Amino acid sequence: MTKLADFSFLICFAVASRCPAAPASEPPASGPPPAERAAPGRIAELISRLGGEDMARRVRAQQACDELIAIGRPAVPALIEALESPDTYTRVWAAAALGAVGDSRAVEPMLKLFSDREEVVRRIAAWHARKWLDDPRVEKATTQALADPSPEVRVWAVRALSERKPGFLATWIRDRLKSDDAKTLKGTLDALQGALPPPMFDEITLWVLKESPDATLRAWALKLLLERPERKGETIEALIGWLESLPKEWSEDAQAKARRMAVLALDRLAGKPFGDSASGEDRESEAKKWRAWWEENRPRFLTRPTPASGPATSRPKFGPFFEAFWGLSSFFSRR
Repeated sequence: MTKLADFSFLICFAVASRCPAAPASEPPASGPPPAERAAPGRIAELISRLGGEDMARRVRAQQACDELIAIGRPAVPALIEALESPDTYTRVWAAAALGAVGDSRAVEPMLKLFSDREEVVRRIAAWHARKWLDDPRVEKATTQALADPSPEVRVWAVRALSERKPGFLATWIRDRLKSDDAKTLKGTLDALQGALPPPMFDEITLWVLKESPDATLRAWALKLLLERPERKGETIEALIGWLESLPKEWSEDAQAKARRMAVLALDRLAGKPFGDSASGEDRESEAKKWRAWWEENRPRFLTRPTPASGPATSRPKFGPFFEAFWGLSSFFSRR
């Protein structure tokens, strides 16, 4: 099992980056003539090469995957059968080949992989089923994968949805802001950071800052936005709204800590226009003071047009989750 975990990302990357890119209309550079490639015996031989987790077998499996994709529809029944194999990587490569071929007969069998016992198989299913995301069943399964226990599965589900249905993904995240499962949502947001283009991710982060009922999620959003100077104006506006209205279900202590966090962040963004703002003024006075300042200074911070959101056009980079900055998130260690 350790070996499987060590190799799972390499296999997933190879499958995601190579197999789908092999066009079904182009035969592999070498191998049997076209008529022989589509023969049942040849297909069975290729399927038998998909298994194994050592390096030599993975190279052989990748070549077999390419040839099965080139064969196309005649290979689909055997590939569907291979999804039931007890060998993990046979299931992985078969799923990749089916996703590249795109035959609708594979939809139902692929759906079963979303609940596979192996993380790498669920990851491959989330990514390679994206061709069928217009099918409500696939959309539902991929959406549910956003809450998978594995962060890696969530990453690939995010990538699939952001490529094919970016608007749907943003709406789903916004709807989930009021979910009680803040830990899972935080993991999904972490995946979004690399999978979505920055303008779209920034909009979602602003939603979290303005609307999340979870204090740790708001601290997470604030930390990221403070590192985005081009979003300074929207962040200031959201923080002033934060001062004016905090979730009523928070305790008085949590609300006081949240207000202090907001004031410290406003001082950082605005250059301390009132000197030591975090001096203990009551919430209403603090909010009115900052609102009046904002109405006067808004044009200075909101002069740039907001870029249009759109799907990612380059290979996303998945960076590590940022550590809490300043230690401000410690304000919410007790609720």
